[in-house]
This record gives sequence, C-alpha cells and structure tokens, in this order.
Amino acid sequence: MESTSESESPVTECFNSEVAAPDRTVTVKFTTDDGNVFTQSYYDKTKIGEIKTILVDVFAVPASKIELTMNGEEIHNDKALNEFDLGTYGILEFKLSSSDLKYVISAENAYQDIAVPDVITVYINMNDGTSKEVVVEIEDRSILKPFLGGYLCRKTGIEYHHGYTQTGPPKPRIPPEMKSHRDTQTYWLRNRKLDTRYSRSTQMSNEEIWLPTVNDKIFQSGPYETADEREKD
Repeated sequence: MESTSESESPVTECFNSEVAAPDRTVTVKFTTDDGNVFTQSYYDKTKIGEIKTILVDVFAVPASKIELTMNGEEIHNDKALNEFDLGTYGILEFKLSSSDLKYVISAENAYQDIAVPDVITVYINMNDGTSKEVVVEIEDRSILKPFLGGYLCRKTGIEYHHGYTQTGPPKPRIPPEMKSHRDTQTYWLRNRKLDTRYSRSTQMSNEEIWLPTVNDKIFQSGPYETADEREKD
C-alpha cells in the first residue's frame, strides 16, 4: 500500500491579484450658447453618451439633440473622460449646445430646481492613494431681501425691483447699544475764551515803539472735520 507524503494546503493568491485603482473624480465645465457655465463632476470612466443621458434630466433636452464639443471638434459618445488630458486638477471644459433650434440649453435653467443640501460628503484623495470622507455642514446665511419698491413694464408685464445686496450690512464700528447710551448722546464740551481778560492789556508796535517778535506764535486753522469723520477716528 503506497502512501503519499505530500499534503495539499490552501494557497492564497492575494499577492498576485491586481487591486483596482479607485475612480478619479473629474470636474466638467459646460459652456452654453448664452456664455454661462454649468459645472458637474463625474467619474473618469464615465463616457460622453452617459453624460448626455444625465443632462437630459437637467435641461429636458433629448440626448440625440445634445452636442458636446471641445476645441471646435465634436466628441463621440463612446469616448470616456479618462481618455482626455485631465491635468493636475482633473478639470475639463466642454461646449454644450443643441443641434435642434427648438430646444434651448441655458445654464440658468439648470440651477432652478436644484435644492442645496444641509450636509454634503466630500471625498479627498490623499497622497498615499487612499481617499478620505469629510462631512461638511452647509450653513444657510441668506437674508430676507426687503421690498424697496420698483416699477412695472406695461408692454412686457415684467416687474423690476430695486436692487438689494445679498450680503448683510457691514458690522458697525460703534455697537448699537453704545449709540443709545447717555454718554454718547451727551457730548463733553470744553469752553475756551479767545478774548483777553479785562485786567490785562495789550500793546502794539508803532513808529515809536518797537516790540520783538522772536517768541511770537502764529496759529492757523486746520481743515474742517465733519461729525462722520470724527466718529471714524
């Protein structure tokens, strides 16, 4: 009876297996016919035909009517983003237009129905090849714009409102609670008499009397200072 001394042991082939590289995120800037820019991010393996399918939901234009060009040349649907020269930061610029005049593509229409989330997740590519997830909380700092009046165009029916900045007013140099304080409303004044006293006498030089002027001082009035300029100082 023959016996074999060889024993079979499971061999792990993890060292020979190839680890797939993580997908790179590419930022694509679409320039529409009206000159505005619409930006989206895709994976580098995404093809142009897939991007057109995504843009259908954004602009409500059929994919067959969407044209993407780069440097004046049309891009084929089977070409992936990683086939372009992505550069260091992975940014591409495409010209987005419609082949049918019935469909108008404008970047302003792309942001009308997009709701800004309160929390987003940002993926950061580290130097060692790994990626890190960072949760970013978005704080809504928008203000309620007051109605400052306006006018109505009778021909078109468009209402024009007086402009108001989106940012709030600058922080005042003097806090509001200090402006209502008693010390702010009551300004400290000092009285100075310019006329000489009655018990003093003055002497002026003439042809018979010579008075030295070595120690005399000449005073000149300075520039006028307004209350706003004084408050800034």
